[in-house]
Amino acid sequence: MARSWTRLHEHLGAPPGPLTFDMVKQAADASLSESDDLDWKEQLPQPPRDGRWNELAKDVAAMANTRGGLLIYGVTDKTTQLVGIYPGKVNAQQYAQWVRNHVQPYLPDLTFTTLTSPDGATSVLVIDVPPSHMAPHHVYGTAAKDKDQQAAVVPYRDRDHTAWRPSTRSNAPTATASPASSTQRRKSSASSTSQRKPSSRRAIPRPGLLPSLARNAPCRAPHPDSNGKRPAMSARAPTLAPSD
Repeated sequence: MARSWTRLHEHLGAPPGPLTFDMVKQAADASLSESDDLDWKEQLPQPPRDGRWNELAKDVAAMANTRGGLLIYGVTDKTTQLVGIYPGKVNAQQYAQWVRNHVQPYLPDLTFTTLTSPDGATSVLVIDVPPSHMAPHHVYGTAAKDKDQQAAVVPYRDRDHTAWRPSTRSNAPTATASPASSTQRRKSSASSTSQRKPSSRRAIPRPGLLPSLARNAPCRAPHPDSNGKRPAMSARAPTLAPSD
């Protein structure tokens, strides 16, 4: 359902109500400039070509992501000259399908209205985009250089033009480390190893090495007996016979 209060109502001082062809003509004759909620378009929406974004989907999403607004086709954007469109070429069903295919979350409340002058000589197409509580809306499309690569962007209206929000998600693959960077990592690892302090813990010998280590072990004083006397020390520790 089209809104009853728009930028044109405000500019013309008109009371709330349906938008008319005369209101569009008065705004164009008064050179009402584009804004974040008004976008003049000379030609009807066109299908995307050569991997470009769907222009209609981008414009609709930008309006919905800001505060809603009007896309009016049949008026030049620089001089606001009312040139009109051919009503027989308006395909509202196709336009809605483009928005459905390229904008997520979907915008269900768009209205497509063809307004014609009283004499039937000139017509304009008005697309009313309401503000959306489901914003931000992403526009999905393909890149020109890689038709198989899908991308999503978030457009919005910045005064009289459409801008793009910075990407918060990257689809680029993780870069593979170069040989130079791998060599640097190995050097860094070796350097950190050489600077590592020796451990104060005493290594525990493996069971198979116990006999040989015991032969070369330093002499230690025996523990005193029950009378407090220490037995005589031998020059070497007793040799342990290897176990079978």
